[in-house]
Amino acid sequence: MDSRPVGPDERHPESATTPPPASRTDIPGPVPDGRPIPDAGPAEPDRPAPRLGPALLRYSLLRFGLLLALAGILVLARVPLLMALLLAVIVALPLAWLVFAGPRLRANEAMAAATGHRRAERERLRAALEGSEGG
Repeated sequence: MDSRPVGPDERHPESATTPPPASRTDIPGPVPDGRPIPDAGPAEPDRPAPRLGPALLRYSLLRFGLLLALAGILVLARVPLLMALLLAVIVALPLAWLVFAGPRLRANEAMAAATGHRRAERERLRAALEGSEGG
C-alpha cells in the first residue's frame, strides 16, 4: 500500500478537467488584507452589459408573474386565498431562482456594470477634488 498523500485530482479524476471556481470580485469592500477588490466586468467582453432598469424590471415582472400563477393554481385547487399566497411565495422563491436563471444573471451583470461605473465616477471625482485642493 502506498503511503504518499493523495491529491484531489487523484481522488476524483473528473476534477482534473474542471477549472477552479472564479474568485468573488463582485462583493464591494476591501479584502481581509485591506486591498480593494477589482471590479467584476461583464462575463463576455465583446457583449455590452445590459442596462440596469430594464434588466431589473424584466426579472421582477417574471418573478411576480410566477407568484401570481402559482397562487392562481392553488386558488383553483380550492386553497384559501391567503394560504395560497403564502404557499406561492414560499414555492416561488427557489423556483424563480432556477427557472429564471438567464434574466437573473443579466440583472446581476447590469448591477455589476452600474456599480463599476459609479465606482469609476467616484474615483474620478475624488481625483479631481484632490487635484484642486493641492493647487
